[in-house]
Amino acid sequence: MSKFKEEIKKSLPKIYSADLIEFLFSYPFYNQKTMVDDLGVTRKTASLYFSKLEQINLITSLKIGRDVVYFNKKLISLLK
Repeated sequence: MSKFKEEIKKSLPKIYSADLIEFLFSYPFYNQKTMVDDLGVTRKTASLYFSKLEQINLITSLKIGRDVVYFNKKLISLLK
């Protein structure tokens, strides 16, 4: 978590929040609806956050049907 925190603070200071860090480690995968519900942001904001987090390689996305699912690979590897 601390590595994610430092990377987001350094690379994406405008979107950094303790709530976002907690969210990223609450589940090994997420979608926009999960972020909207948990953080109380709009779908547009959730999409922007996921896009920026993916650009700095903290998460990875996969399109499943009509939905896009985002994965925290580092958390998944810790859970194995």
